[in-house]
Amino acid sequence: MSAAGTGWFAFSLYWISNSLLVGDSPYLFLLPFSFFGLPLFLSFFWAGAGWLARAIGCSHTQRLLLLLFFFCVLEWSRGYVLTGFPWSHPGQLALKHEILAQSAAFVGMYGVG
Repeated sequence: MSAAGTGWFAFSLYWISNSLLVGDSPYLFLLPFSFFGLPLFLSFFWAGAGWLARAIGCSHTQRLLLLLFFFCVLEWSRGYVLTGFPWSHPGQLALKHEILAQSAAFVGMYGVG
């Protein structure tokens, strides 16, 4: 899960690193932290969901259901921990599909994700 999270956040948050390349930025030294550090830190939320599901679940079905539950809970916590980081939420993919977007009215963005 950590590799998937790192890849997801590295590709979806490229704009943070790109903003450091504009003009004569005095913050260019932060480029490695924004390109590698931030996605790696945010992927720990996804890895925590996988770890908890594997530690608690006994069967494959139970692990899958626990993974879905913990993923939802830890995505919600990512939106609030350390003043929150609501960008790049997987539930935003549902906005392209009309039926999935309507389901967000019942379960919210975190439930769709």
